[in-house]
Amino acid sequence: MFWEGCMNTVSVIIPSYNCGQYITEGIESVLQQTYRDREIVIVDDGSTDETKKILESYINSKQIRYFYQENKGPAAARNTGIREAKGAFLAFLDADDLWEKGKLEKSIDFMEKNNFDWLCTSLKKIDENGREIIKRIPEDSWVLVSSTGEMKQLRNGLFFFSSIPVHTPTIVAKKICFEKVGIFDERFLIGEDTDLWLRFEEAGLKGGYLDEPLTIYRYNENSITKARKVDGLNEHAKVAKKHALILGLEKTSIRKSYTGFLWQIADRYYSHRSYFNALRYIMRSFCYDPKTVFEKIKRILKT
Repeated sequence: MFWEGCMNTVSVIIPSYNCGQYITEGIESVLQQTYRDREIVIVDDGSTDETKKILESYINSKQIRYFYQENKGPAAARNTGIREAKGAFLAFLDADDLWEKGKLEKSIDFMEKNNFDWLCTSLKKIDENGREIIKRIPEDSWVLVSSTGEMKQLRNGLFFFSSIPVHTPTIVAKKICFEKVGIFDERFLIGEDTDLWLRFEEAGLKGGYLDEPLTIYRYNENSITKARKVDGLNEHAKVAKKHALILGLEKTSIRKSYTGFLWQIADRYYSHRSYFNALRYIMRSFCYDPKTVFEKIKRILKT
């Protein structure tokens, strides 16, 4: 059951698991936003560090609500936040990430001017010491309609491994998006966010891309994505297959796109010397588009 959204309020959902050393910096980046009509919903996903103690000075604030639950993972924590959110807009910030001061104001303004239902922004990455580790490169991706800033993830088939950073901390979406398609699918250990953004588009919701680095993504040694490295590829493959079936594998564009994605997974496994998994995904891709895969193999053998 969803709350009836307050007309202009943004509910900022912050899931946290053992991020006590970073979370206050993230909260402060929300409190310092130029967009003032917002609430913060913190979901402590069973932290065993001093997160709750660190948050004591914030918990009694009218702007901040705190919920504790047993550890269930980031998708479940975000879903708790979605169910508790009172705003008409929802935004997500991981506990170890930050926002620039104009993140919400610029996002809401961009959405309203272009009649978008949801959007993502660009980002920059920092290390554990706050140093930028990857220089921002102007985005140029096949998913964008450059004249309008509209993002069409399924424009040329499936959307994976794109240069557009559709990362959860960059997202702002109207609550009606979740009322229409549901919440994060907790069955996916990784890729549940990609699954949800694809469901948005499949439901006819209009997404946009604001090419300004308003989110600061902290890349640290405890990052789930980093820790799992190639382990997450199987989960992404499950997400891809789900949407390939929804879109129709009988369609040439979808079949070729899906084949290409499977080949990319095989290539990543190969680069990590996981040869059995690489061969497994080559065989899968061969089942969907044998001619293209055969040509790829021929080119590799010639080099």
